Amino acid sequence: MARKQKTKPKKLKRSNPKRERLVKLLLENRGISVSAAMKEVGYSDAYAKNPQQITSTDSWDELMKKHLPDEKLAKAHEALLTSKHVERLVVHAGTPDEDLADMLKEANCTLKKIYIFMGEKHVLFWAPNDKAREAAVDMGYKLKGRYTSRIKIERSLSDLTDEELDQLLDEEAKKIAK
Repeated sequence: MARKQKTKPKKLKRSNPKRERLVKLLLENRGISVSAAMKEVGYSDAYAKNPQQITSTDSWDELMKKHLPDEKLAKAHEALLTSKHVERLVVHAGTPDEDLADMLKEANCTLKKIYIFMGEKHVLFWAPNDKAREAAVDMGYKLKGRYTSRIKIERSLSDLTDEELDQLLDEEAKKIAK
């Protein structure tokens, strides 16, 4: 009779506290690079010079799923698409309120209040917050590695004429712009 082989129990994946701190630092500080964050949490300078050594791993992908899941990113993306902030416009006191309201509506803004101060008409309105929208969405996509662009080179660039190089650059710029 054949003997059953004993199987070793699978080891549970241990979390990596340094990587956890790295992800949290990146999510809390929008302007910091992955390399700078790596140094700050204690990675060596040599390791920090090549952040893809961390960001291209399965464990990094798991951390991204945990801290920045697609559902959360999609929800934030949707909210940011309608993000607004308060703006103020100062116009001549004789400008009709109806004209101001029409102008703001055309610019996708919402009139909140009009008041006169020191002989001028002040208009408060909600305006799209384009900078906040772009920055938050950009950060999420960068962290998830969604901005990769691959260019296939079939010939050596040194073999191409200036015109051919210009044409290749134009083609790639069109692809990126889409």
